[in-house]
Amino acid sequence: MSRLKISDRIKPAWVRALGVSVLLLTFVGVSLIASDKSYQEHEKAQRHAEEQYRKTETFTLRPQKDRTYQLEYKSAEKVEVEERFAWRTAEEWIAIFTAALVVFTFGLGAFTALLWWETRGVLADAKANATRQAAEFTASLAEATRVASAMEAVAKSMQVSAENVSRSVATTEQIAAMQRSFGETQTRAYLSVMIGDAIYQERDKNLRFEVSPLLRNTGMTFARNVRWRIRADILPFPLPDGHKFPLPPKRAGSSLIAPQSNSTIGSTVEGFVPDEEVDGIKRAYGGRGLYVWGMVEYDDIFQRHHRVVFCQHIAWRGPDGDERVWGWYMPRHNKAN
Repeated sequence: MSRLKISDRIKPAWVRALGVSVLLLTFVGVSLIASDKSYQEHEKAQRHAEEQYRKTETFTLRPQKDRTYQLEYKSAEKVEVEERFAWRTAEEWIAIFTAALVVFTFGLGAFTALLWWETRGVLADAKANATRQAAEFTASLAEATRVASAMEAVAKSMQVSAENVSRSVATTEQIAAMQRSFGETQTRAYLSVMIGDAIYQERDKNLRFEVSPLLRNTGMTFARNVRWRIRADILPFPLPDGHKFPLPPKRAGSSLIAPQSNSTIGSTVEGFVPDEEVDGIKRAYGGRGLYVWGMVEYDDIFQRHHRVVFCQHIAWRGPDGDERVWGWYMPRHNKAN
């Protein structure tokens, strides 16, 4: 029980005891005032009676026949005054104050008894409340422990759920990235450098060996900013290991190739070869052959940059006058991304 509640319990007892004491003191005071007033009225009546007594007492001289005088005395008529109860002596005042002290002591005792009784009830209630509060606190602590255990389990479950969600989100993101990558892979532009056309050397017509590879976009969208560097030359056949493929320093092109469309690039061999070597170069015998190599760069619609590196060995097949161009893709210099 709180202090406020204890004081609320004691306050009515204090008020009742104080009220009883005030009533008793008031009664004693009123009695004293009434007694004093009665005494004053008795004194007044006594003085009046004495005055009347003195007035009725007379002496009279009456003449006689023998010329003498006879003294007649008439005594005063005593007026009886009713005896009244009144205190005036010191012993009586001591008795009065003793009685008042007794009354006050009785009131104080009553107040003390009431205060003790109420305090006893307050202490009993406080003990009962303390016992009840201890039991409630124990039950509350047990409930809090159960709630904390439940919350811990919920937190662990939420943590597992969050981890599962994170893994699910990561998996979803991976799937989305794979789908996006797959979609881009399916729809992007793909440039291939294919064997195209070629011209063999005919000195009398001022024709040198020339190769025109075919650029083909096999993808589903445009190839943008198509640029290339290409070179053709007569090299040993087969090519020696470690052969370098030098390229011209400047890029050509910057064109656009539509999906499923072709474009042609080309390069001419510098200078003429001896005429007696032309047929061997055309037919791929004699130890020398016509080669074309280069690098093609382009961008797809997803702003990704791509590069194709190629190298081809070109030859002719068929009877004279009806030769057809064919060739080989050299494995050492063919790759793309």
